[in-house]
Amino acid sequence: MKSFKQMRIDGELVRADAEKIDYFSIFPEPGFNPAGRTEEEDEDDEELYQFIVKNGVLALPQWEVRPRAEGGVWIVDCHRRHKQTGRAIREGHFPPDKEGRYLIPVKQFVGSDLERLYRVGTSNKSKKMKPLQFAELCRRAHHGFGQSAKQIADGMQRPVSAVEAALVLAGANHDVQQMVQSGEVSKTTAVRVVKKEGEAAGQALRDAQQAARLQGKSKVTAKQVDGNTPADLVRAIQKDMDSGGSFKAEELAPKFAPLIQYLRGTACIQADGDAA
Repeated sequence: MKSFKQMRIDGELVRADAEKIDYFSIFPEPGFNPAGRTEEEDEDDEELYQFIVKNGVLALPQWEVRPRAEGGVWIVDCHRRHKQTGRAIREGHFPPDKEGRYLIPVKQFVGSDLERLYRVGTSNKSKKMKPLQFAELCRRAHHGFGQSAKQIADGMQRPVSAVEAALVLAGANHDVQQMVQSGEVSKTTAVRVVKKEGEAAGQALRDAQQAARLQGKSKVTAKQVDGNTPADLVRAIQKDMDSGGSFKAEELAPKFAPLIQYLRGTACIQADGDAA
């Protein structure tokens, strides 16, 4: 693998006010950045693209890279800039120099593979990572490098509680993660339910989702999770009917109190607990 010094000697790296390298010698490392893009990120990328078109690539911060054994460099921190600069080149907004190169200012990242992973986390602090993206980074650090929640928190410059929640989410079943990804349930609610229900968390969240829809809401919150799902309503009514009047269904499913009272008023559930 060539060092940056050797790249300068070979003319691959150009040094003037800053070290520069041809765009086509810069490569994204497969599987390095966490997946899970959203429409919001697409909008952010469009803003970045328009900035590059208007101000040029030299207006961007230096790209952090590291030497690549096959030649050129791997990206450490500049994945979005790389993608949108490539788009600007393809659409003719970024002319080459007289030697046909599209020179990009770069600086060498010096650190281990674990430090590179942490760099992704810290570089995204100003642009908040999505919950599943952060969870994936924490999972890699924990399982791939044996890092504790405290060590990950220090490396990512995040609270320990945030890392612990991310590790729970990283270990959740796919259906739970998809509900978080789509915005149907918050990360906090999903983590809470996973801790409580384990493998049954997906079904519990789907029940809560039905409860949310009955209440005219699109997102599951703690209010739907805590005794307010359709399944809870059925259990509450059955317990009310079986109690002989000693238990009121509203206690188990408080958010369904108006519906329970309506049913009771129509004699579906009688006040003394006997079925009509």
